[in-house]
Amino acid sequence: GKAVSIANERHLTERQKALAEHQEARAWLHERQLTDTTIQHFRLGLYNGRNVKNALSFPLFSHDGLARGRYLNSRIPGVTTGVDEDKPEEKRRKDWATGSAATYWVTPSEGRQDLLIVEGARDGWRMWQEVQGSELEGQLAIITSTHGSAIPNDWKQPTFFADWERVYLGQDADDTGDKLAQQVRELTHREALRLRPPEGYKDWTDWLNSGASRSDLVSLLEAAPILDEPLVEAATPHASNAPGYYAAEA
Repeated sequence: GKAVSIANERHLTERQKALAEHQEARAWLHERQLTDTTIQHFRLGLYNGRNVKNALSFPLFSHDGLARGRYLNSRIPGVTTGVDEDKPEEKRRKDWATGSAATYWVTPSEGRQDLLIVEGARDGWRMWQEVQGSELEGQLAIITSTHGSAIPNDWKQPTFFADWERVYLGQDADDTGDKLAQQVRELTHREALRLRPPEGYKDWTDWLNSGASRSDLVSLLEAAPILDEPLVEAATPHASNAPGYYAAEA
């Protein structure tokens, strides 16, 4: 699609300053064990619009590691107001962004051999933070979709997954995550590994914040099983002289 311009530095700075001055918002990020270094690296800030107040705001990062002029937003419980407030808490949006789904590059792609797909930017930030200073930092490219379970168009291109040595499908450990991992598996047209958060944990943030170590993550990567390609169901047989689709003999 059309290239997205570089982010406006003044806008980024204003949003970062708003976050720096909001103690409750920063405390929420720290409770999720995100460090100030991580908060600064991903240019996290607060957005205040006509109908929304104090929404966590962050720019889209492209494959070259540059912040682009497209922002994503996330609701901070007890801080953000104006987002679906007429709905019960459990039905309010957690994340939202304008436009169609795109790839959010948590890390740049250059120089990295393996690709890890996670479900959501927040898991991406926590995973990025965990691999800093290790061999994985220069080996593992981490991406997610800007729209949760919506698959970006570039993931549907045959070349997107072709050149990685390993592709890890690291979606959440629930029915939605398993279904999404299978959908992406069908697009890869290659061997893909299912990196599922361990039993008892829904996502990577929960697991890492429970006290899991970097060596635990390495062990999971090494043991990740191949996600088998789904079997193709045979078509319904037709009368021998009727036009239509026919199931091939094994």
